[in-house]
Amino acid sequence: MNGRPTVSVVTECEDGAGWVFRLMIRDGPSAQPLDLRLSWADYDRWSGGRASPEEVAAAVARAALDSPAREALPRSADAATLARRWPGFEDRLRDHLPR
Repeated sequence: MNGRPTVSVVTECEDGAGWVFRLMIRDGPSAQPLDLRLSWADYDRWSGGRASPEEVAAAVARAALDSPAREALPRSADAATLARRWPGFEDRLRDHLPR
């Protein structure tokens, strides 16, 4: 392993305004679940349909993990809230989205 946390999508389900994903963040031997809400509006703004909702959700978690502050992620979060939490988030997010 390269020392960086990995993110995998465990489940995906649609809700009234987008999706809710259960992600698993693995950092060495430890793992932490993250329930991430991704609205259709944020998906469209960040991806424009170039990536799947699952890919965008995983990229959101990776971008949050790459934050210079390196705070622990909450167990449940909204993607837009994470984006507002750290300066430069959207630039990091683009780096994690498929090209």
